[in-house]
Formats: sequence, C-alpha cells, structure tokens
Amino acid sequence: MKKVILNYLIIAALICSVAFTSCNSKRSGNVKLLESMTTETPEYVYTTMFEYDTENRIVKKSDYLGKGKALVGLTSVIYNSDGSVKIVNECYRDDCTNYGAHFVKNGNTITVNYSYEGIDIYEVPQTITINNDGYITRRETIFNEYAYRVQTFKYRNGNLIAEYDEWSEGQESVDATEYKYDKKKSPFSDGKTPKWLMQILFHDGIGLNNNVIERKNNKDNDFILTYMYEYDSDGFPTKQESAEATTHFTYIGELESSSAKTVIDNSGDLDDSQTMEEELPVEIDEYGTISEFMQKVKNAIAENDKEWLANHISYPLNTTLNGQEKIIVENRQQLIDNFEQIFFPSYKEQIEKHSVSDLFSNWQGTMLGNGEIWVGENIIIAINNNF
Repeated sequence: MKKVILNYLIIAALICSVAFTSCNSKRSGNVKLLESMTTETPEYVYTTMFEYDTENRIVKKSDYLGKGKALVGLTSVIYNSDGSVKIVNECYRDDCTNYGAHFVKNGNTITVNYSYEGIDIYEVPQTITINNDGYITRRETIFNEYAYRVQTFKYRNGNLIAEYDEWSEGQESVDATEYKYDKKKSPFSDGKTPKWLMQILFHDGIGLNNNVIERKNNKDNDFILTYMYEYDSDGFPTKQESAEATTHFTYIGELESSSAKTVIDNSGDLDDSQTMEEELPVEIDEYGTISEFMQKVKNAIAENDKEWLANHISYPLNTTLNGQEKIIVENRQQLIDNFEQIFFPSYKEQIEKHSVSDLFSNWQGTMLGNGEIWVGENIIIAINNNF
C-alpha cells in the first residue's frame, strides 16, 4: 500500500512542481508559444509559467499560488543527447513531493525510472507505449503482484477522445473519460515538446492540437463539464471558462518578427514599463547595463570576493553544496561560511566559460550561459551549481 501511495504521489506531483533553469533567446521559425496560464476559482489562483529551448520544447514549468505569485513548484525538463528525457520536480508545499523521472525511448516503447528524494525506485516500474504519431496509447504501472494500474488512450485527428483508467488494489475499478474539441488552435499548437511528454506534464482540460469543449466522466455519474473560449486574431485561446474555473492564456508571440522580452523587478510584479527590445540594453543604476553587472558577478566569483557576492544576493537562496546537498542560504553570513562549497572549482570553471555578450532575459530576470547564474536589478537571484 505504501508503494502505491508513493507512486501516485510521484505521478501527480507535476501539478505542484529553486532556481531558474536553462532557456534560449532565439527560436526557430515564426511561432507563438504559451508563456503563462492562470487559473482562477473561488478558492485559489494558480499560475504556470513556461520556458522553451531553441527547438520550441518546454524546458521549465514554474507554478505559483495566489495573486502574489508565491513559487510552489518547479519542473525542469532535460533532453539528453541519447534521446532520453529527464524530469526534475521540486516542490515547495507540504502536500506534494520532490522527485525525478528518467524516460528512455526504444521504438514505440518508453520505460520510466522514478527517483524519490534522490533514492531510485525500482519496485514500481512503468512502461509507456506510443503510436507512430508520438501519442501515448497505453501506460502500465505494476506496483506488486496484486496491485496495478493500466491507462489506455484513443485519438481522432491528433486529439485525445477517450481514456480508460483501470486499476486494482484489492478490487477492480475502471474509470472512463471522453473528450470533444473545437476546431481552433490549442495553446500548445506551435510547441515542439514531444506529444507523449505533454500528456505527462498536463492534466485534462488542455488539448494539444485543438481545445477541449466537453469532458465526460463515467466515474462521477457521467458528469459532463463544458468549456467556452475567447480567441485572439491568430485563433489561439486567450480565455477558457467552465463551471469549475476560468483560465487566462498569454503568449510569447511571433518570436522572429518581435524581439520584445520582459524582465522582473524587485516586487515580482510586471507592468508595461518593463517591456524592452532585445537589442536595447537594460539600464541598471549602479553598473550601467545588465552585462556590466553580470561581468562584476563573474569577476567576484573568480576572485573569491565573498563580501561583495554576499551583499548582492537575494535571500533566502536555494542552491546546493558541491552540486549535491541542497541548502537554503538564509543570509549573507551563511553564504560566506559556505562559500567554497557553493562556488566550488568545477562550477567556477563553468561560469568562466560563458560570455556576458550572450545573455538571455525574460520575465524572471537575466541568465548567464545555461542558467548557472540568474540576476535581477543589481542582485543575484539564483545560483544553479548542480548542472
């Protein structure tokens, strides 16, 4: 029973996913990518922000709770050169769990190895079968000889039209859900994240090709939930409404024709004055431009200038010691006391490789290289030393 609960937590934890991860400023082709979706109910407000790589694949999913946007979870997606995919989920709430998942694809079969708080879980294997279009047709999880879960999926025109969830934990149970769609573009239409991975990352109510307009579930006495939409001039949804919630969508836009980006201020709230053009430098009071401040950060790290760095970090700071042990640095003295373990030699070498002439800025801030360092306005906001 403990294994079953643990596996459910692992699978479900993506909804409640420390530091900022890698993304790139250049994209291929004129595409429109989902930047955020904010869901509002009478009980809560939940916002998810997305980052993409140069192939328009999702590399990070950040979840925020409340109108003040408190970070409650972060999911990073790593695409390995051998074709495998790794997901790292970090949660900052009491009702979810940190975990990692490694997906290895062999033809139309994907095997999954989960890790929970750094401990490999081999007792709960999962096998995924995909069709030739890359959609999941079957997902099978064997907990033990008595307990299992089998999910099967059916499609039409690239849209999921039915899923069947069969599981056993002492007794048989089958749950069936059916979907209907509009003919408009989904928020994810232009993205290139593998379809099977999208199905793992997202819950129902979000279509991949078109938009769900009806969801029927037999477990809830054939409960039917309908969705209504508002669209922009390109045919992408900007608003989704149902009896349960209202969701608003925003997009990065035509990335080749418009280089507009956003940066974050100290309050964490964005306004129109923070929009900038990529070719224009970001003005910073003390150091002139963002690249000059980032260069000062690089110099301080190379010269072991503990005092300067400690004075230019936003606390508390989530990072690691020697790239392994997680730590929350609460103040400048703690940073100084752990300096050598936070800025260890291989991490410093990685930072030295990257040039401040090739920075990337978005709504979170500005990153160096592959996200080893993120800065805001005259402040370091993330130290990613576990690459």
